[in-house]
Amino acid sequence: LGFRDGANPYTYVRNNPILASDPLGLLTVIIHGMQPPGFQPPPPGTYSERTLLGRTLSDIGEKTIEVNWNGNPFSDTGTAAALSQLADAAAQAQAAGEPLNIVAHSWGSVLAANYSAGTGARIDQLFTMGSPLTAAAAQPGSADVWVNFPSPFDPISWGSLTTGAEQALTGFGVGHTGYWNDPKTVNEITKRILQRRNPRK
Repeated sequence: LGFRDGANPYTYVRNNPILASDPLGLLTVIIHGMQPPGFQPPPPGTYSERTLLGRTLSDIGEKTIEVNWNGNPFSDTGTAAALSQLADAAAQAQAAGEPLNIVAHSWGSVLAANYSAGTGARIDQLFTMGSPLTAAAAQPGSADVWVNFPSPFDPISWGSLTTGAEQALTGFGVGHTGYWNDPKTVNEITKRILQRRNPRK
């Protein structure tokens, strides 16, 4: 972006920085998984700035929103906070006519699926990594595309092979926390985002 688009920094948002509407739909929501042992929200930017996936999304001009929840799946407060932030991001995308991408890891994929099943809100692309979802769990039926990344080296992800998601390959040796920095996973996600990058119809 920068000055490649000319000296006017507001050209990219059609000279309306107040509304900040992104004509290409560059919005991806990141939902992390559990955060033991203390179950505290990670520092801001943990996943959007300090992982290969976050940096690569930034490199392709993607705006990322981190769902900042306490990572405790047994906490009603944490779950409510995550779902509220998801709803806010979906409303933002809808108002701007932007596609909504969600990248969810571990228990974050459960939150995304529950949000989709419970609200029917449109998700253009849902990417789940290391997901504990199974065919018996809530399914994200409002996602146009659902791509799941399991790993032979991550037993938590094995049940997700029974879901209706499109299954994608990860790099060799990827464990449960390794998806964020796995080049094969990152390349597949960014490739698919770029392929579908256009205003919501």
